[in-house]
This record gives sequence, C-alpha cells and structure tokens, in this order.
Amino acid sequence: MASKSDQPSQLVKYGLTAKILYHLLAFMDGYDIQSLSVCMRAFEISLGLSPSSLAWMASVEIVSLVACGTIWGYLADFYKIRYLLCIAMNLVGLSAIGIGCASNYALIMFLRVVHGAAMGCTAPAIQQIVTGATDKDSYGTAFGIIHAVSCFGRLVSAILITSVAIKVPFGKIYGWRICYIAVGIVWILLGALMAIYLDSADESNITIEKEPNNIWETLRAIFRTWTSIILLFAIFISDAPFAAFTYMILYLQYLGLSDLEAGVACALTLLGGLLGGGFGGFAVDMCHKKSTRYGRLIAGNAIMLLRLSVTLAFFLGPLPQNGLSWYHYVEIILLGSSLMTVSAIDRPIMGAVVEKKYQASATGINRCIAGILSSLTFLPLAGLLTEMAFGYQKSQLPIDQLEENVRSTNSDALRKAMMFIIGIGTVINTMCYIAFFFTYPKDSAETEERENEVVSI
Repeated sequence: MASKSDQPSQLVKYGLTAKILYHLLAFMDGYDIQSLSVCMRAFEISLGLSPSSLAWMASVEIVSLVACGTIWGYLADFYKIRYLLCIAMNLVGLSAIGIGCASNYALIMFLRVVHGAAMGCTAPAIQQIVTGATDKDSYGTAFGIIHAVSCFGRLVSAILITSVAIKVPFGKIYGWRICYIAVGIVWILLGALMAIYLDSADESNITIEKEPNNIWETLRAIFRTWTSIILLFAIFISDAPFAAFTYMILYLQYLGLSDLEAGVACALTLLGGLLGGGFGGFAVDMCHKKSTRYGRLIAGNAIMLLRLSVTLAFFLGPLPQNGLSWYHYVEIILLGSSLMTVSAIDRPIMGAVVEKKYQASATGINRCIAGILSSLTFLPLAGLLTEMAFGYQKSQLPIDQLEENVRSTNSDALRKAMMFIIGIGTVINTMCYIAFFFTYPKDSAETEERENEVVSI
C-alpha cells in the first residue's frame, strides 16, 4: 500500500483574481529589488553617502533577504500563505515608506534590514503557489511567465525611477523619496488584497503530509559529492557580476549619459537576461542531449568565454561619446544574457547530483550560504576598490556640475572596479566548470543509482 507521500496530490485551483495577484507579486518583487541600484546616485547627492556606504546599505538588505528566506519558506509549509504574504507585504510597505522619509544613515540601515527580511517571503511564497497549482509538466511555462513578469518589473523600475530619482518636483523632496513612499503604499494595498482574495476552496483537501527534513541529514545530502561542494562555491562566485552591475547606472551617468539613457541601458541587461534564459536554456538542453556527461559543462564554459570577451570589449573598448553606440548596446545585451548560467547550468547540475527529496532544501541552503557570503564580499569589495584602489572622489554636486577631471576620475574608477570584479569572477567560475569535468559524470551517475535503489525497494 502506498504511503500518503506517494499518493498523487490534488492541485490547488486559484481563480483569475488570485492568479493576477501572485503575478503582480512577482512584478513588485522585481520592481523593488531593482530600485536600490537605480537610486545610487540619488542617495549620493541627497544623503551624502560614499560608494562604500552605499555598498554596505545594499549588503545588509541582501543578507537580510537571503537569510530570512529560509525562515519564510519553513513558515509557508505550515501556515496559510495569504496571511504570511499579508504580514510580509505590510512590513515591506511600511519599511519602504520609512526609507522614503528617513535621512539618518543608521535609521535607513535598520529599515533596510526590515525591508530585506520581509522581501525574503516573496520567493518561497511564489515557489509554493506555482508548484501547488501547476502540473509538473507545465513548471517551465509557469515559472517562465513569473520570470518574465519579474523582469518586466525590473525594466519599469530601471526606466521610471532613474528618470525621476534626483529631480525635486515638490519643493525640496527628491523624486526617489516619492517613489519609495508610493511603492510602499502599493505594497500595503497588495498585502490586503492577498489576504482577501489569494485563497482556494480546495486548499484543505491536499493529502500530502509535510515532513520537514532533518537539517543534518539535508546538509549531508548536499555535501555528499565533490560536485556539490564545488557548486556551492560556483553559486557564490556567480553573484560577482550582479554586484558589479549595481554601479552600472552610476558609471554611465558619469560618462555623460542622461538619467533616462542610463536607465534604458540598464534595462537592456535585463532584456538580455530574459532572452538568455529562454533561448540560452534551450541551447544548453540541446548540448545536454548531445552529451549527458559533458554537454552542460561545455556550454557553461562557452558562456563564460563569451562573458569574459564581452566584458573586456565593453570596459576596454571605445568609451561612449555623446551616447552609447550600437555595439555598446549589443555588448550590454550579451553581458545580461550570459548571466543565465545561474538558472540554465547551475540548477540542472544540482538536480543531477542531489537526490530529488532534498532538492528544495538544498536549493534554499545553497542560496542562503552563497547569498550571505557574496553580499559580505562583493558589494563591499566594489566600494573599496572604487574609492581606495582607483581613487573615486565623493561629491554631492550633480554630475553635470562637476569638474571634468573629477568626472573622468570617477568614471574610470567605476569602470576598473566593475571590470575587475566581473573579469576575475568569470575566470574563477570557468575554473569551477572545468573542475566539474572530473567530478560531475561520476557524481551524477552515483546519485541516479541511489535514487533507483530507493525506487526498487
């Protein structure tokens, strides 16, 4: 007789309103995450913060987000998801409004911690909603739509907030403050709608028993193979380009691009990521079908070579004169598309070397460990390199009022810091993918054998 966990589960059926709400949640998640990076120059001008201070601000929020994501995920397994989302979204909204009103750095840092902790609820919540309401054969389409909606939110944030962040439309109130207060109100309203409408009549009929894995058993499963250990390091290193891109808009603004042009350029990296995730993922799967042992690894190294080449071309090539040239746009899109390895390479490798019953826990723990380490490493490193190694000069003046030598020095410092972090990170990532050639075929085969033995018992 099959156990309860072996019995097919009934899919939760959400109505149209509920579906719109959790897709809107994905949009707001992307919008909010992008808002910090596009406000960098506005914070520098209005609050007098240096790049290192901005880096620490971003670091504490990201650490709070990835650390608390594991807690929200645990709670989501045992409590009504709509009430958890209501609580989390109200915290996000209130902290966003507080950030929009605050000027004290210590207070802003505290609010960033609260904001990040509450934002940590969105990813596990969406994961549970989509997997609970979607047949396994449709996961790709469902998560693809969620990803597209999130990227669209990032695009809107990059263009909209960048264009108004340093403007002062109402007396002495900066545009970024108005944006934060407005988005905070939207979060609170969305939280109330979630509590009322994100429900399902058949939710109580789900028959699967939820049995949390023992933490030590899960950790042993994650680090059973050399591939898993190397993969944790690879996931950590893969965050390097994302940390460097935090300064991309500020760099382009120092090169003389308007706020709108810089926002559009940033949006193109997101467009590249969207295209890379779709077409690139398909190409990687084609390589895997050609060689189940080495296909993904060959594709991963090819993408790393592309990223390194484009990085050197963009940062060492001709600088923009009166705007970006067509080849700059191509390079930015290609850089964005090369970031798809996190989804199309790393996650399939984890799926092959970690047993299926530990996949969710392994993914959460890896993301938490790697996310905290990368936040404490790459963002502060970017700030220190920019200021101490490459001579960035802090200023509260608008960029167009700075002396030419200051603009040149600051743009050069940002360029070198970003190139260093992306370039070195890509080289180390390539070394990890090369190391997989010696561990992945054996580890994936042994993991498959263990799963087959369990099935045959």
